[in-house]
Amino acid sequence: MGNLYVVATPIGNMKDITLRAIDVLGSVDFILCEDTRYSLKLLNYYNIKKPLYAYHKFNEVMVSDKYLDKILEGSNGALITDAGTPCISDPGYIIVRKAREKGINVIGIGGLSSLVLSISISGIDSKNFVFYGFVPREVKQRLELVDLIKNSEVPVFVFYESPKRIVETLKYLKEYFPKAKVAVASDLTKVHECVYYGIISEALAKLIDNPNSDLGEYTIVFDRNCEVLKKDNNMSIEALVIDMMIKDNLSLKEATKMVAKEEKLNKNEVYQKMISLKKIMGGHDE
Repeated sequence: MGNLYVVATPIGNMKDITLRAIDVLGSVDFILCEDTRYSLKLLNYYNIKKPLYAYHKFNEVMVSDKYLDKILEGSNGALITDAGTPCISDPGYIIVRKAREKGINVIGIGGLSSLVLSISISGIDSKNFVFYGFVPREVKQRLELVDLIKNSEVPVFVFYESPKRIVETLKYLKEYFPKAKVAVASDLTKVHECVYYGIISEALAKLIDNPNSDLGEYTIVFDRNCEVLKKDNNMSIEALVIDMMIKDNLSLKEATKMVAKEEKLNKNEVYQKMISLKKIMGGHDE
């Protein structure tokens, strides 16, 4: 029986790889990667000639057993990702889990992770933090995330975000946590490496002013460490529902449900309070 090696690769700069990782990649019988074209550049850089097979989120369930069978027959395999450490918001955990269930030895070969590197240079006290992965796109899930941050005993959250959504996400977080401090890292170890640090509005302004802000994925180290923006306690239930409909682009039904949850009210009671509003809106609640 062979081994499955989980190998960290550079997140940008080709030289950010351990000597052990180079040795392992040069000695295994095959390498699983997200994109063979991308990983081939790394292997060519270190003159490593090994079979590369695509292993990504769209095929990992279907192909994992095939490669594990190779290992059971005596071959050694390596799992890498396009950048950084596999299984951290990247494919890999399925084959690792199955390998362990089959009694295959799984060996980690450490290296860079944008998560750890971003925290280390953030200037934010992160002895306790929550890693969330990518910020959700859906309105309901974003509201649930805000609720999670507000009620968590751990004040520091770390997120991944794409360059296409980073401005929108920071604006959204600023609405609920205007005093939060952030370190927003992008293109780490690359030519345009940058960290936007400060109160969230300050970091956002710096990011918008940077002409290279659409390059590379982002890691957000977010320190709540502030009082959460509270709703006006004098607002009526109807006003709260309307406010949420406008700010979060929700339907009347969705906003009613969220207000009932946040204000700890019976959902049916809130619906009754909205009857007159529904009539004004023409009777539509979708």
